[in-house]
Amino acid sequence: MNDDRAVYRKALIGVAIVAAAITLGGAVIAALVADGHAALAAALGGALAGVAALATPASMIYGRNRPPHVLAALVAGVWLAKMVVLVVVVGAVSRIEDFPREAFGWTLISGVVASLAIDVWAVRSTRVPYTEQDS
Repeated sequence: MNDDRAVYRKALIGVAIVAAAITLGGAVIAALVADGHAALAAALGGALAGVAALATPASMIYGRNRPPHVLAALVAGVWLAKMVVLVVVVGAVSRIEDFPREAFGWTLISGVVASLAIDVWAVRSTRVPYTEQDS
């Protein structure tokens, strides 16, 4: 396996594990603090953060052997798509009366911040050369 693919796989696996933990933890905390509706809202927030976070390393794995302009377009397109999904879902749940916004919001924010930390950790802990041998 190439070094760059290992970085992306490490990020993908790390984000999946952390997203699952935050989703489960957020749901349990919301259930203990509030009620079942808050637990569902927290689970939705965690799942949304997980899907958004997994999109970036997945697109990097898919596009890593493509020309640089294709990779850039792919990553930018995936980023734009996940921003649209986030805005649409947040807008939709904000219109639901009595929706536990705090449980949803805190779990979503926790998932996004944790996925960013995992991405940074994966990139910083792996050494990928900037040049190729014999070039």
